[in-house]
Amino acid sequence: MQEKDLRAYSATLASLPDEEIDLAFAAISLAAPKYPQRVLERYGHHIKKIYDDVGMRHAELLKAGAEDDLATRVAALKHIIHDKYEYVGDKETYDSLQNANMIEVIERRKGLPVAISILYLAASHAQGWSAEGLNFPAHFVIRMTKNAERMIIDPFNDMDILDAAGLRHLVKTFIGGEAELSANYYESVSRIDVLIRLQNNLKLRLISIEDYAEALAVVEQMQKVAPREKRFLLDQGVLFAKLDEKRRAIEALESYLEGDINHHDKHDVEAFIAELYRSLK
Repeated sequence: MQEKDLRAYSATLASLPDEEIDLAFAAISLAAPKYPQRVLERYGHHIKKIYDDVGMRHAELLKAGAEDDLATRVAALKHIIHDKYEYVGDKETYDSLQNANMIEVIERRKGLPVAISILYLAASHAQGWSAEGLNFPAHFVIRMTKNAERMIIDPFNDMDILDAAGLRHLVKTFIGGEAELSANYYESVSRIDVLIRLQNNLKLRLISIEDYAEALAVVEQMQKVAPREKRFLLDQGVLFAKLDEKRRAIEALESYLEGDINHHDKHDVEAFIAELYRSLK
């Protein structure tokens, strides 16, 4: 993909069929506005090289006598992405903004679970393999499928293959000792949802350092990628309020209330709007 196409790619995501989205190129494109002077083509070349190398490694394994099963596919992915290019989960500086920015992930060869998973998902899709992110809470994992065979894998932790006990351990680690597995944790998420999860991590890190203007820019970027997602209006309203743009906050929040939301959320948002109106007097 040429640099001009890579920069413009995020603007096309809302109109693309989900299965046609290249997650790695999309994540680079979402990060691109922060680097107006940087040449992006080399990042596209790097991603394409990963795709080609995974395909060649898989072919080598088959030629050496390996079965074309999920274990062989996982081995090819891990050999190239983890072993050759040295991508790892960043456990030391987990909360760094850089870990949710795909350009910095490529530069540093480390990132958040969802960022590292995007590389594995995109490389799998480039081979025509079935791979998807899961609706797992607080930690991102992927599932690969071939015919009746399935594997749930943790790219952040060196492509660990997770059984029910491993998944239960993750739930208890990230949610709490009383937490248990739920059927909806096994549900697949769309490629757009994977990108939203990446950008949400960036937004939350920006909010934590009180950079509300940049957090708002991330939300507005996500609105363009997923225009039907009304939850972004709530984020937008809260961030406008943080920036003391109260009328714009009210407008966003009232638009959010026009959607289908639960009673508890509606009550809280109405109370917040009333507070904003009182502060204008």
